[in-house]
Amino acid sequence: MEVSKELSTSTTPAQLASWPPASPAFFYICFQGFSVGANIWLSAWTSDPLATSDTSTRDKYLTVYGVLGLLQSLSIMVATVLLSVFTLRAATLLHSSMLMRILRSPMSFFDTTPLGRILNRFSKDIDIVDNQIPMNVRMMFSTRFLVHGYLIFFSIIFFPA
Repeated sequence: MEVSKELSTSTTPAQLASWPPASPAFFYICFQGFSVGANIWLSAWTSDPLATSDTSTRDKYLTVYGVLGLLQSLSIMVATVLLSVFTLRAATLLHSSMLMRILRSPMSFFDTTPLGRILNRFSKDIDIVDNQIPMNVRMMFSTRFLVHGYLIFFSIIFFPA
């Protein structure tokens, strides 16, 4: 896969999803970076004595904190959409592959295996791919980057340079 793809105006969402920075992990990292930045900014805001008396200082702190919150929202939204697109693509590929293999099975398979068992297994596998795997991947990304973000936050707060 060539990494340096040019994005054109006719780029589809599926093509954009294969673009390297358009990975859910990248946007989860951005979300956590904005979260750590907001926590550090809030810490600086509460320790500034001018923030309570000077309105321009207060407005500056409030504006930056609001922008960081907006960037958090946008990055988690993009990460969730990309993760949904990727898991939908995976579910479609798995469903197509399973259906083709079932339809091309020999007749003896259908003679010995009850139709209910085939349907139950098929629907259970699709349910796992559609519901459980995306939820687990989302939780893995969230938890992993949350821990890394707090480690960075605490190292900045407790061990300043």
